[in-house]
Order: sequence, then C-alpha cells, then structure tokens
Amino acid sequence: MQSAFTLDLTESNIPTNRRFDGAVYQKSTNHLALLEINFFNSGGSKLKSVAGEFTNLQSILEDAGFQFIYITSGDGWAHDISHISSAIEKIKYLFNFEMVKKGYIEQLLK
Repeated sequence: MQSAFTLDLTESNIPTNRRFDGAVYQKSTNHLALLEINFFNSGGSKLKSVAGEFTNLQSILEDAGFQFIYITSGDGWAHDISHISSAIEKIKYLFNFEMVKKGYIEQLLK
C-alpha cells in the first residue's frame, strides 16, 4: 500500500481499507502522525466500541512506526466515564477539543 506521503506501508499491519480523519507529515523527519476525530452528544455502545477500536489501532500504528492521535469531545463521554478512563489509560495521545484549541497538538508535534 502506497500512501499519499510516499511512505511504503506494505509491511505494516494497517488495514488497507482504513481511512483516517487527518494526517500530519513532517518531511524532514519522515514522521507521520495519523488522527481520528469524533464528537459524541450522548452515551451508548458506540463510545465503548470506539474506545476499544482506537486502543487497538494505536497499537497497530505504533508497531508500524507511526504516531496515533485521537481527538474526541462531547457530553456523551460524561455519561460513560469508564470507557473514556480506559481509553485515556491506553491511548498515548488523547485530546479533547479544548486541548486542541490551547495548542497541545502543536506542542506534541514540535
């Protein structure tokens, strides 16, 4: 699989049909950070599913040498503290929208 950044992803375990919400590529270091972004207005099984999926995805991307950044927010997480707490423990770079506005991702990528 060839990426838009001319990185060879053939040997990685990244699913070939996977589409990410965003990517930050630093050409000078050949570093790629892949982003997933979502907002939840209410609680429910989707929160549990997403937290588990992205925990697994981070492991796959990290093993392939990429960075995973998960940005999420919304009142839904207030109704599902256990799953967001679990995700926070396992996903290395998890930000809410307020943290993004304050420049946390820019600091991370410097």
